Amino acid sequence: MILNISIDNYKGIRKKINISCIASNKIKHLNNDISRISSNVKVLKDICLIGSNASGKTSILSAIETLQDFLLFPYRKKITNDEEYTNFIKQMSPDDLKQFLININTLKLGEQNNMRNLDKTSICIELYIPKRKNNIAGIYTYTLLYNSNYRENGVLMEKLEYRKNFENKKSEIVCLGNNIIESEISTAVLYQNNKSKFQNIDNKIKYYESFFDEMIKHTSYLDSEAHIDLIEIFKKYDKKFIELCSIADSKIIDVTIDQNHKKPRILFWNSKVSYLNFSQLSNGTKKTLIIGSIILEALDNNNLLLIDEIELSLHQALVRFLVNLSASSDSNHYSQLIFTTHSPFIAFSMANDQLYYINNAGKNYFVSNISDAIKKGIITKDKKPERAWLEDLLIKNPDKKKIISFLNNKKF
Repeated sequence: MILNISIDNYKGIRKKINISCIASNKIKHLNNDISRISSNVKVLKDICLIGSNASGKTSILSAIETLQDFLLFPYRKKITNDEEYTNFIKQMSPDDLKQFLININTLKLGEQNNMRNLDKTSICIELYIPKRKNNIAGIYTYTLLYNSNYRENGVLMEKLEYRKNFENKKSEIVCLGNNIIESEISTAVLYQNNKSKFQNIDNKIKYYESFFDEMIKHTSYLDSEAHIDLIEIFKKYDKKFIELCSIADSKIIDVTIDQNHKKPRILFWNSKVSYLNFSQLSNGTKKTLIIGSIILEALDNNNLLLIDEIELSLHQALVRFLVNLSASSDSNHYSQLIFTTHSPFIAFSMANDQLYYINNAGKNYFVSNISDAIKKGIITKDKKPERAWLEDLLIKNPDKKKIISFLNNKKF
């Protein structure tokens, strides 16, 4: 679970922002809305991000994906290589290797920066990692620091810190790499048996594996192209999946698998004699089934989901259902959903500390939650959040005068 994330100088994010997923003790939350990771600390299961177009909402999700890309790079390099190619890579000097990777266009961190600003880009994520099979549970803080001149300088710093729990105020630095090309963490996980390449790694490898597993296997960024094997989901969840189908489309009364087709396919029955295959369903129904299925998997595996513009093609009631579904487990589960939306209906159904607004109007770029907006007097008893939104006090809305002027122009 994400506890905190800070981002500076990344894509549309012009200056440092901080987002906390720690629940406020001043707000009463439903038991399903939070996960208890200690006697005094509760973590929010759902975080909603709102803001105008190009405000930086998606950049927040993308920053986490960039960390994943950097961690996965050694794996991608190995997957595409045969033994001869691997030996070719190993024999290169660090400078030659850097240039080679640039030439084959594998690393693109520099393209993720705010190119108008040549200062350093930093992404820092603090995770609570629960106990899984053989991992080391605890609080991990991962920092990646690089600049827009990445093609010459590489990654300036990669750092991983660990502390066992919130009572431990001091963190132990597990990994600290400077001026590197690829992640020491994932490279060590991949090549841990190569003792000549990694000396004295035995005492660190379990921390590396725990963090890598959480970031890669238990974190998913869903976009419009997201898909999932619905046949396997149906086999696994059976009646629960049929219920999900009937919520997505009230006309669906049953689901079966057609084994007689050249390739097994799932059939959605709207009567005893009439059915549709997946491609014939509406876009909204398909999206509800895909996201709903992925959320079911996330609940089972305590995963982190990142979804951009969750409301696209969906009725608002279905979006609310999906958000509620992600928080349907008890407080001893650690699945988490962070999503963006342009829907006030969805946004203002969240608790004050679950809703972050991004305002990029002029020089006053900031990210804050609704609790802070109340402290600042932006939201009052007389000025509800919905009104503050419409009056451009929370986020910068499209310019109404320009819209009217454009529509009144009869030349087009």
